Amino acid sequence: MSTTTAVEVADREAAAKTPTGRGRGRPRATPREWDDFAAATESDKSRRTHVKRFHATMAVGVLGRGAGDEFAHILGPDSPRWEVLAELGRLEDPDRILVAARSLCGGKVRAKDAVVLVRRWRLGKAAPATASGLAAEITRTIQGYGLRHPDATAALIVRALDLVCEDDAGSGPEEGPDRGDAEGREDEGTE
Repeated sequence: MSTTTAVEVADREAAAKTPTGRGRGRPRATPREWDDFAAATESDKSRRTHVKRFHATMAVGVLGRGAGDEFAHILGPDSPRWEVLAELGRLEDPDRILVAARSLCGGKVRAKDAVVLVRRWRLGKAAPATASGLAAEITRTIQGYGLRHPDATAALIVRALDLVCEDDAGSGPEEGPDRGDAEGREDEGTE
């Protein structure tokens, strides 16, 4: 049996460092204190789970300071969207977390799509916005609507696009349930 002295441990640690002064491997995703806490409280969980919880906790800390129900779509009182929160937490910068969360909550983005959007934004891999790309998205949406509502006419589609253009920054419906005329009636298409 041999005992290891502090000098031997220090020598091994120094040998493990690269010429740049950094240790081997990937940089830590979480602080050592978080790892120790997680290992003590949930030793049956994987490292990945601990990392996700760390990032989700960071996001909740930032978004929890928000006013009212602004982030209810993500923080939901009954079922928070943990995967979205974890991806938001990976942004690390509180200002970036707030901007991304406002964007996601404003559009009521599905959790799966939200994770993809935040990840692309974080990694800088988001495709640039183009008019032709937007036109293709609008076309697919109109075609999908037409499949679900075969009675949709060209006049109805044009009226709907006019309503979108009238809205301030595309904020959504403000009039009746179908956003038809001021009384909430839908325009009758003649085409």
